Amino acid sequence: MVRQKLSPTQLELFRQTCLGHLLDLKELSFSGNLVHKMLLHEVVTEGVEKEMWFLVGGSTVRFSHVEFGLVTGLTFGPYPSDTTESTRLRDMYFGGQTSMELKDLQEAYKAIDFRLIDDLDAVKLSLYVLMDLFLLGRGQRYHTDMWILQMVDDLEQFNRFPWGSVVWTYTFRSLSKVMARQLSTYKVKQA
Repeated sequence: MVRQKLSPTQLELFRQTCLGHLLDLKELSFSGNLVHKMLLHEVVTEGVEKEMWFLVGGSTVRFSHVEFGLVTGLTFGPYPSDTTESTRLRDMYFGGQTSMELKDLQEAYKAIDFRLIDDLDAVKLSLYVLMDLFLLGRGQRYHTDMWILQMVDDLEQFNRFPWGSVVWTYTFRSLSKVMARQLSTYKVKQA
C-alpha cells in the first residue's frame, strides 16, 4: 500500500528512514497457518522470559528479540524519556481525531492525494501507517496508537527510536496469549 501511494521522490525519502529497508521486501503478508503450526510445536520452558522455543525437525529453535531483530532489521534499546510530541499531522490530515479504529486510518490514508501534500508529510504519514497497521500486527477494530503519529512528525527522533523493542513487545505478547486462549477454549469444549 505504501509503495503504491508514494511518488518516486517520496519513496527515496522513505528509503532513508529507519523503516526504509522494508521497501526491499517483495510483499508484506501474514501467514496465520504458518504461525499456528509453529505455535503447535512450542516447547514449554520454565524461567525463560520473553522468548519462545519450538521443536522443528527434531531440533529446538529459539524465537526471541535477537532473532526478531535479525529478521526485521529493527533496532532495540531502552525507550528515551525525552520524546517530543506534535499534533500537527493529526490536526492537518485526520481532523484532529484523538482516536480512530485502524480500519478508519487505512481508509483515511488511502483518501489522501499524495501529489498535493508536502513530500515529507507523505513520508511521515506512510511511516505511521506502516507501523500502526502492519508492524504492530493488530486487527482492524483496534484503535490507532496516536503517540506514534505524534512522534513521527520529528523524523530524526522517529528514526532513533527503538522500534524493534516496541514491535517485539506487541508480537511476543500476542503469540504468548494465542495458545493460552486456544487451550482454555479447548478445555471448555471438552467439559
